[in-house]
This record gives sequence, structure tokens and C-alpha cells, in this order.
Amino acid sequence: MDIAKKRNVGGNTCVPFLCSMLGSAFWFKYATLIGYNPTMIIVNTMAIVMNSGYLWIYYLFCGRKPLVHRYLMAILALIATTYWYVDYVLEDREDARCKLGLIACCISVLFTASPLVLIGHVIETRSTEALPLLLIASTFLVSVLWLLYGMVLGDTFVTESPTGSFIALQVQNGISVVFGLVQLALFAIYPRRRGSPASPETIRDGEDARRDLTSTTRLQQSGRKVLDSVLRERVAVVDPLQLGRTGRK
Repeated sequence: MDIAKKRNVGGNTCVPFLCSMLGSAFWFKYATLIGYNPTMIIVNTMAIVMNSGYLWIYYLFCGRKPLVHRYLMAILALIATTYWYVDYVLEDREDARCKLGLIACCISVLFTASPLVLIGHVIETRSTEALPLLLIASTFLVSVLWLLYGMVLGDTFVTESPTGSFIALQVQNGISVVFGLVQLALFAIYPRRRGSPASPETIRDGEDARRDLTSTTRLQQSGRKVLDSVLRERVAVVDPLQLGRTGRK
């Protein structure tokens, strides 16, 4: 990861890792409700472990650890509350499956569409340099694979309904494929090129660095002025004394 190489999180945020962990935890629970589906359990277990590793690396090099603590506690509390609600409040297993599947779909779709928050920057700069190509491509591929797997499984939350009509928010992978195609199309319309504008996070980091440098320079200049003033006062005091001693001699 770039964070581990640079030993600095830069403008990155831990929110995508937390959302991915949250979605994986919900899909893991969903897999237990449909008869302990081994494929979904293994895949989502690996996703939880990998995101935990990403979060640990982020935590090691971030400067706002209390904020990460609050985010993580909120995510864990949400997972625990949802598990409790599904296991002890909802008596109908099919009702529990539908509600949990709907929640997991919403989170997964939001995670897939999250890079589109930079679409305004992409259009303005006519460059996709700020978009994470590897993440978008891998998410698109995974969504396609899960969509195909859902067709084989015949599950409404993994693919379309048995009647053939898409159900809003239940066809998460179908929506994710569409979002992936839109994001990949941006790379064809606004290809990356050398010398393309930096991402908003990089620009903000540069502006912060320039402000810090300006403040440091002004502080140094003020220090020099104070030092010069003190030296002038010393000279003004010492010179008459030396003149008096010279006159007595």
C-alpha cells in the first residue's frame, strides 16, 4: 500500500475500509441465513480479514487516532446491533433474510458508487488522475462475478428477481456493474496523462504545506527583527560606557 511506503496517510480516509468491512460483515451474516453458503462465507471472511489489515496499517500512520477509534466503535456497534436484531427480534427467518439483504445491498451500492464523488473534479480538470483505477476495475470485476454467481444461485439479493424484473436496492450487483461501467467510461473520455492536475486531497495538502512554510518564514523574520533590536540596544548601552572609560584614560 502507498500508505505503508510513504509512512503517511496523506489525503486518504479510512471510511472506504470501514464501509467495506461493514458490508462484508452483513453479507457474512446473510450467508448464514440462507443455509451457511460456503462460498459467501469464505469470501466475506477473507474480506473482513483484509480490511482489518488495511485499517491497522492506516491506524499506524494516521495522525488522528481518536477519530479512527470513534469510527471503528460506531461500525462495531452497528454490526453487533444488527446481528442481535436479526437473531433475537425478527422471528421469521425469511423476513430477517430480506431485511438484512436490503441493508447489505444499500451499503454495497454506496461503497461501489463512492468514487463518483470526484466526478465534478474529473470533468473540471478533464483528467481521471484523481480516480482510483485499480479499485474501480477490481470492484467492477467482482460485481460481475457476483452477478453471474447470483444467476446460478437464483437469489434475489445477489441478482434479479425470478420474475425477471429488477427490484430496487435488491439487485446490488446489477447496480454496481452499471456504476462500474460509468466510472470506467470516464477513463476513456478523460484519459490519464502526464502533467495532469493533482487530486483535491493533494492540492489541499500542498496548500497546507505552503501555509505552514509561510507561517514559519514569518516567524523566523520576526525572530530576526527582535534579535536585531536587542543587539542595537546593547550597542547603544555599551558604546557610551566604552567612551567614558576612554576619556578617563
